[in-house]
Amino acid sequence: MSDALALLIERIRAQDARAIARAISLVENDGAQALRLLQRLFPYTGRALVLGMTGSPGVGKSTLVDRLAQYYRARGETVGIIA
Repeated sequence: MSDALALLIERIRAQDARAIARAISLVENDGAQALRLLQRLFPYTGRALVLGMTGSPGVGKSTLVDRLAQYYRARGETVGIIA
């Protein structure tokens, strides 16, 4: 694993917002680098829950995501939203 990737993973695991933002950008824009990052992060995901929302405009996706985020945060969970 490259030193830069190892450092990024370390910072992500420490919940560094900039590192998380960088990782999101990598996943959105860089297939090969994103795959390496995700493969190395996977062992640390534990009980992570990933949800995907799709639907026509105006059907309430944003409202649903907002309510789900409120619910999980009220339970003390960490929530990340990618739009």
